[in-house]
Amino acid sequence: MNSLALSALSCAILAAHTGAAVQAPAPTAVPESRLIGDNQSHDDQFGWAVAASGATVVAGAPKDDASGTNSGSAYAFVRDGTTWTQQARLNPPDGAA
Repeated sequence: MNSLALSALSCAILAAHTGAAVQAPAPTAVPESRLIGDNQSHDDQFGWAVAASGATVVAGAPKDDASGTNSGSAYAFVRDGTTWTQQARLNPPDGAA
């Protein structure tokens, strides 16, 4: 199944400005999944950039503080059937954005 990955940057699911990535099957583009990182916090800006390839979606969180103030991170999700699972959270090793 072809999918679209859409940004929902101002979505306040967990807290203000946490954001989300939304997955929708092409060509209908009707959202069917909302992807949320397992370690999001206020103002991480999760979903600032999203990319999809096959059954994988990667969503960026440029203001995540995991490796230092606003060091950023990327979350990778993989689909199995209709279930999306977070596979990885990628952080810069040196804390630099």
